[in-house]
Amino acid sequence: MNGQPGIVFLGLARDCAPYLPRLLGWIEDFAAGLEDWAYVFLENDSHDDTAALLRAFDEKHRRGIVETLPALEQKLKLRTERLAWLRNRALDHVWNDPRLSALPFALILDMDEMIGVFPNHRLQQHIADWPASHAALFANRTRCYYDVWALRHAERSPDDCWARVRQRPRWMPEFVAVYLFVRMRQKPWPPGARFIEVESAFGGLGLYRLALIEGCRYQGLDGEGREVCEHVAFHRQIRAKGLKLAIDTAMFTDS
Repeated sequence: MNGQPGIVFLGLARDCAPYLPRLLGWIEDFAAGLEDWAYVFLENDSHDDTAALLRAFDEKHRRGIVETLPALEQKLKLRTERLAWLRNRALDHVWNDPRLSALPFALILDMDEMIGVFPNHRLQQHIADWPASHAALFANRTRCYYDVWALRHAERSPDDCWARVRQRPRWMPEFVAVYLFVRMRQKPWPPGARFIEVESAFGGLGLYRLALIEGCRYQGLDGEGREVCEHVAFHRQIRAKGLKLAIDTAMFTDS
């Protein structure tokens, strides 16, 4: 091994077979420059070759954990509840494995079409010269910053965009509320803006300093059992430690 500090890749996969060969190839290329690397990939309820592709990757490298969880949707019927459970399970695998938990960084990523380009150069730059005040850095998009449900920014998206749609005035059509509270927030960040501090974000990819997120948990339902974006509670707990989160406006996953 040579190069930069190690990373554990964490991803959830369901019906991702069309996208996995390219993404897993990018991971292999990126990992070749790391001192050490590992992965935790969890699959559930796929109807395509997702599970087989992940098993083949694991058989090739033997550097982590690939777990298939059939019929999970029958047990956890709400999508965000399921996502939070899976993300917490992935983290538990990390904390329960001394080799994985010793790695300095975690790269949490989507494994579907949301990553059209793997930002190899920017990630290399960050793990070599990490901003001391930040616990995590997130990706930007060139055309549409789609992930505004995970975004919390005082000016751009201060609250739950879909809750605002549900709570719209009775006279307001739903399509108008979606435009005002969702679409209007999806403008990409200017690439020259450097780091934009946020309360929460994701955008398909987040690079975390692993030691700083220990003890933090995802939550996919609010106190009344309604679906919420699972990333928001996780990031709230990180910030409660006095840590910062930021979008790297020059790190794109779609260009």
